[in-house]
Amino acid sequence: NSNVLNTGDGICFFNENKELIGTNINKTENNLIFPNDIKGIKPGVKIYRNYNKDFDDKLLNADITRKIPAKIKVRQTIAGYFFCLFDNDNNCAVIMISQNIEKALNEEKSLNTLKVQLSKMGNTEFYIETADIKLKQIPYLKVSKINEIRRALTEKLRKIRKKNYKSKYGKQKINVIDYPIKNLNCKANILNDKSMQFYKKRNAQIGEYALESQENICNREVMVSKYCIKNQLGICPKQNPVKKYKEPFILNDEFNKEYLVEFNCKDCVMKIKTKN
Repeated sequence: NSNVLNTGDGICFFNENKELIGTNINKTENNLIFPNDIKGIKPGVKIYRNYNKDFDDKLLNADITRKIPAKIKVRQTIAGYFFCLFDNDNNCAVIMISQNIEKALNEEKSLNTLKVQLSKMGNTEFYIETADIKLKQIPYLKVSKINEIRRALTEKLRKIRKKNYKSKYGKQKINVIDYPIKNLNCKANILNDKSMQFYKKRNAQIGEYALESQENICNREVMVSKYCIKNQLGICPKQNPVKKYKEPFILNDEFNKEYLVEFNCKDCVMKIKTKN
């Protein structure tokens, strides 16, 4: 019953500070429950169950498996006995054994054994819906031989299914729309053929390639960042207007190339530019 609390269930509630508190139930007796911890539980407090042990146990112990329906068919021809295993996707595995097999003395018993053993799919992904066996002469086959035939049929059908499987999902159609910026400059970072094709396919005009491909890049903006060196050093004019430092700030990279740092304190933006 989903409305009944049981031993081992988890419960929770909001305390007077609106904090979610949880505990578990040690024991139930008639209409009484005995929580592991009653701290914060007061008259009028709403109790919620957040773990249903009975439901969880049923799920844990449930024997629920998805299997593929299959059918067994056995026929006899001049060439021998044909054992067929086919699924609902029209995949079929066939095994033929020689006609030279001893005739069963007890045909009814041998036929029943054949049907029962061929239908035992065990822990495989298949289960047998029907076993259709129509023979002029019921052969005597040992249980071990029948099991061998069944295992071979199962493995063969498994391989055929894998070979014939076709995905139901086609190739995804990519909708190409125009790029929102029509005229591109170095900030688009177009450096190779792939990036060039990307923008051209979207009807954008390439006015300038990436700065790395250009020789003359004096006084060019290479970065705009919300990260601020002044804020990092504790000299942000908004936070500490007293401290003042000589500007402009200059940055050096590993190739000893200098970059000019500009600050737009109104918009809290730092810009880095190449020097003249």
